[in-house]
Amino acid sequence: MEYANFIETIRKRAVKTAGEDGKVFINKVVKNNGKEMDGLVILENGYSIAPTIYLNDYYENYRCGADIDDIMNEILTIYYRNRDAVCFNTEMFNDFESVKGSIVYKLINFEKNKELLREVPHKRFLDLAVVCYCIVKRLNNYIATTMIKNDFLDKWGVSSDVLFDMAKKNTPELLSARISPITGFLNEISGNDIYEVPDKDDVSMFVMTNETHVNGAACMLYTDVIDRLSKDLDKDLYILPSSVHELIIVPFDDNISGSDLAMIVKDINEKGVAAEEVLSDNVYEFRRSDKKIHL
Repeated sequence: MEYANFIETIRKRAVKTAGEDGKVFINKVVKNNGKEMDGLVILENGYSIAPTIYLNDYYENYRCGADIDDIMNEILTIYYRNRDAVCFNTEMFNDFESVKGSIVYKLINFEKNKELLREVPHKRFLDLAVVCYCIVKRLNNYIATTMIKNDFLDKWGVSSDVLFDMAKKNTPELLSARISPITGFLNEISGNDIYEVPDKDDVSMFVMTNETHVNGAACMLYTDVIDRLSKDLDKDLYILPSSVHELIIVPFDDNISGSDLAMIVKDINEKGVAAEEVLSDNVYEFRRSDKKIHL
């Protein structure tokens, strides 16, 4: 079955789930870094919003031998699990006062997202761009979000400066940083500490993300937290963007060069990170002398 036929088959099978007065459609969605995805939306009667279930990977599973019935059952399981989790009042976006407390920021690659950046307020940060979104619902580990576009600011009658001021205040509060030695991260971080106090003679690598592990690379902008780590280690720091979700931090060492680390990052991005989750091939440096991050 060709891809177009697969997509249409899934859509038709979902019609029964939507019911007589419901709707089922396929959304073409441009994800981070220009990655195009086909999202299935099942909108039952009485629901104004529904989860988007991306079908591209399911087609790859089908090509590798997965049964279409099993694929459909998995899609419906995901739909029912998340259907009520994303229910919220969409009218809240008509009023800035209703959403300003949930506005946060994230980092994306500037060059790879030029089309998107024409539509959204943003600020340059080195080779990256800072963009804002709203956290509209948090349920356990599930987070529903909405990207803030230019027309939102027009509707709200606020400037981009006001928007980014709110995001700068909210993000560290709503999405607090987590730093752990990489061994601790791999065993899953727990607890409420900002980070585990390092032994500067016994740690070569840290992982930095936020408490949700989603869009955690934005913690690069939490320079007070990075400065604290640098002071505890008594070293400047290399910051490796392992994805949009987390950073790897390596203390400066005479035996390590930024160019060597950049080669590692590039190789990981090409072989081990989904295209829409790549942040950058570059390595950054945090210097204690000015408490700033440099490219």
